[in-house]
Amino acid sequence: MRFPSNLANTAFKLVLFDNKVSKTGGNTIVKQAAGQCIFIEKSQTIIYAESKRIKSTGYLIIKGDIAPGLAVISSGEVNVNGCKYSIAGCDRIRDSKGNIFSTEVYLK
Repeated sequence: MRFPSNLANTAFKLVLFDNKVSKTGGNTIVKQAAGQCIFIEKSQTIIYAESKRIKSTGYLIIKGDIAPGLAVISSGEVNVNGCKYSIAGCDRIRDSKGNIFSTEVYLK
């Protein structure tokens, strides 16, 4: 299975935060990334196993793993098309060999 790179035509800038608060009271930046992605604007409600409901405004599909050192991606910010979004959640999609094929970042 190959990633459809010809569809990844939207530029993004991503900042991932740790769940800890820094000494200055702000968020601790764990990772920054930029590149091309597939951006889909779609309003939907996501219900997680903990009965947590999140209203999503769209999602990004990014080739590969954007944060291989992080076990869970749960908070951050994304700039796409001049708009700033918060990260609602993330899924890492694996191929048949077990390698991470793409990362889907849900936005709110």
